[in-house]
Amino acid sequence: MGRRGAILLGSALLCGPAFSADYVTVGTLHRDGATEIGLTFAPTVDLSSTLLLSQYQLADHDITSIRQVPQNGAIVLSTSDLDGGSTCTFNNLKSTDGKTIPQFSASVLPGAFEWVAIGSQELGFTPDAVAIGTNGFDLISGGFQLFDTYDEATFAYETVSGDFDKHVRVDYQDPSSRWARAGLMVRETLDAGRPRPSDPFDPAQAFSRYLEVHVTPAMTAYGDPASNMHEINFRPFTGGIGSPEFDVTENPTIVNNAAPEYPNVWLRIKRIGQLFTVYRGNDGTNWVQLGSFTFPTQDVNGLPVPPFPKTVYVGPSFSPENGNIPVSTGTRAAFIAKFRDYGGTSTPGGTTPPELKITKNSGQVELSWEGTAILQSNSNLKSNLWTDLPSASSPHKLQPTGKAIFYRLKL
Repeated sequence: MGRRGAILLGSALLCGPAFSADYVTVGTLHRDGATEIGLTFAPTVDLSSTLLLSQYQLADHDITSIRQVPQNGAIVLSTSDLDGGSTCTFNNLKSTDGKTIPQFSASVLPGAFEWVAIGSQELGFTPDAVAIGTNGFDLISGGFQLFDTYDEATFAYETVSGDFDKHVRVDYQDPSSRWARAGLMVRETLDAGRPRPSDPFDPAQAFSRYLEVHVTPAMTAYGDPASNMHEINFRPFTGGIGSPEFDVTENPTIVNNAAPEYPNVWLRIKRIGQLFTVYRGNDGTNWVQLGSFTFPTQDVNGLPVPPFPKTVYVGPSFSPENGNIPVSTGTRAAFIAKFRDYGGTSTPGGTTPPELKITKNSGQVELSWEGTAILQSNSNLKSNLWTDLPSASSPHKLQPTGKAIFYRLKL
């Protein structure tokens, strides 16, 4: 069998008056050994009707906790590792017109992404992360800073080994501080929960080397103009230790800068060996190079520095830099940034499968995708028996049968 693409499916296909795609988008993230199922509801769903754990049943798994994310109204269900995936059944939800939504189900697929809160969250604001489908993330952060010798950010990441070429679209970020950072990061270590260094020159307390390209907001939370530009953060030495003049985190000048045009703010990092090249764009196809960087191999004293590791953490990151919001404004908070269309390739020559889109049209379900991938189906995820549908071409139309059917694309 040829190379398989990642399963890219937002919902199961169902018979009857309620379609999961009409009401909810489902995604998964991992954290501390648990799987967190993100449920983002359509505007037609009354969010006050989504708060009870009893309204959700997960096939063959126990739901251990439920929480609502106030910044976007999403629900996050926690469970044990999903292994081969599961199905979530929704009961007693209501629409905004007060009507009860008929019971429906949606597939819950295991994902490769995790999330952490970098740093100790000194101001006490609660970080959070919600997976939006298979390649989107809403990140919530009340981080104090992402600069100098200390980082606080919410980071959704995948573990990548070798060369890669990754991109993401920044759909939105809240007005927060002048220098808030919503971007794409490659990082050596996670520094989850790590406190601010009391001695910046102590390697045991030092924060990770990293490279990030990000955008800042147009306005602050307190109504002043923000910097509204693209930026690059580059920490070439762990904690800055060994850098010339202890220049801990560099913020190089970008020649080809431009104001971000939300929601079409595309960011990209490409790695070849020890060379990292950074880009911006507004359509995910055409790119403007912002710079290229190589992590140093020796420090200011000529002592050797290990090369940036082959296996690293890559993904969207958000820090509102609350430290740049004056306390007197009373506007420090946990803010949200929305990332969509994360993707790209990884070594060895990996190819990201096309997106499988599922829509309902005149009582039929329509599957659509780009390219020459083969559509596969499976009626039981536990069996892991996927059937090729070589005659299916995009758009592929189906009449619902009353049973959950799962689909994916194979390259």
